[in-house]
Amino acid sequence: MNIFGVKFLAKANSKRNNNSKSIKILVCLLVATVSLILSFTVVTVKAVNQYKSDSYARSLTLTPWKKQITNAGLNDIRKVNHVVSVDDVSGMEGSSGFTVEKIDADREDLDKLNTGFKKRDNMIYLCREAGNEKKPVVAGNALDNAKIYSCIVPSLFYPFEDEGNINYENLEYINGVDLIGTTITLKGIDNSITIPFNYIDKNGECINSEETLKTEPIKLNVVGVYPCSAASHGYFADVFVSKETEDAIIKKAAEKSGINLKSKKSKFSKWWNTSSLHTYFVTTDNVDNMSGVYNDISGMGYEIADESNYSIKDSIIIMSSLFCTVGMFIIFAMCIIAFIMLIQSAKSSVLKMQSEIGLLKAIGYKNKHIFVCVLYEHMSMIVKGFVIGSLISVLFVSLTNYIFSHKSYNEFLYIISYSDLLKYLSLILVFIIVVFFICEIITIKKIVQIKPIEAMSGEHI
Repeated sequence: MNIFGVKFLAKANSKRNNNSKSIKILVCLLVATVSLILSFTVVTVKAVNQYKSDSYARSLTLTPWKKQITNAGLNDIRKVNHVVSVDDVSGMEGSSGFTVEKIDADREDLDKLNTGFKKRDNMIYLCREAGNEKKPVVAGNALDNAKIYSCIVPSLFYPFEDEGNINYENLEYINGVDLIGTTITLKGIDNSITIPFNYIDKNGECINSEETLKTEPIKLNVVGVYPCSAASHGYFADVFVSKETEDAIIKKAAEKSGINLKSKKSKFSKWWNTSSLHTYFVTTDNVDNMSGVYNDISGMGYEIADESNYSIKDSIIIMSSLFCTVGMFIIFAMCIIAFIMLIQSAKSSVLKMQSEIGLLKAIGYKNKHIFVCVLYEHMSMIVKGFVIGSLISVLFVSLTNYIFSHKSYNEFLYIISYSDLLKYLSLILVFIIVVFFICEIITIKKIVQIKPIEAMSGEHI
């Protein structure tokens, strides 16, 4: 029996098979429902896991406001269970606002961008890798071995201020990769930067204050691009530098402002040289252990924040929990129901073909030929249902991806990778094929044992 004979018999049986349409619909619904639920579940769970692994999300801020932080105290805190590191983060403490003057590069494609900086209000925030944080890069080099006055920019870069666009929706992001090798010239607001610091007053109390320092334009060489995501520390207007670069910026600003950092005459210079007045990040091994660390350190008499330095939106955590519990239950239930219905449909379809199978055997068809014929018929049903279900999934994902990519920055988290969707569709296809294959092996094996005369007379139906 050649392939054309198999195809002819399969088509003939499919047209008279009452279960053909129901099998296609079932496969289509299974593919569309499971692939979409699985896609959104993985996306939200990935976002929450990314947030939990971020060092900023696992860090608590330790200040000397209640009790000065001595070296002995730091050693005691490092010994607290679940504490990974305790790091000095004094300086600009996370971020300081700057305007972009221009981007230096011998490239025509940057002329329009530089024109935009002159005509539109813009603001970026200069951050430094604080504490245990090491920003990964998707292109270029990280800051680990970079020279002083190097920086990394976000993969989605948008430094402009948009009046009225409160949610920052539908932004025309700049591809950070295009900026590698360029030099960004920054200017402090009013040609100055403001540095928070601590000092001890006459009553022996620790007071938080700030010092405004004059600055000259700062030139930073772009060496890499970090992945910009709402599930990790770093915003689309955040540019990261190393601690060495931040210290150099502060030292130059202090010198320009007439402050001698080597002496301890001013409150600011005394703070700069007194580690017990500095601010620290206490980084834990897991977000879930932060409350215990907070209790232990605050019990030592220190002032420590009871919340992390970075937190993800509650809506994302709720969506993750919803998809993870309800979504997984629906997927499991759908697979069980589909498994039962596919088996019943395949079994019913094969049983209704007993007379045809008897006829085929009577005219000389072997068992393997009958199996191939029935398998071909059911595979054509599966493929048709799978293709329709896959098209529904792809169209739905394309629509949601388009909507989310034109919404706010936070909603970028819900954009689904087409490679992931393809992977889920492949797994579903394998599941359906295996179910049908097992069913037909069991059912046909039993039927082909019937003698042709018995199958045609319907004695065993």
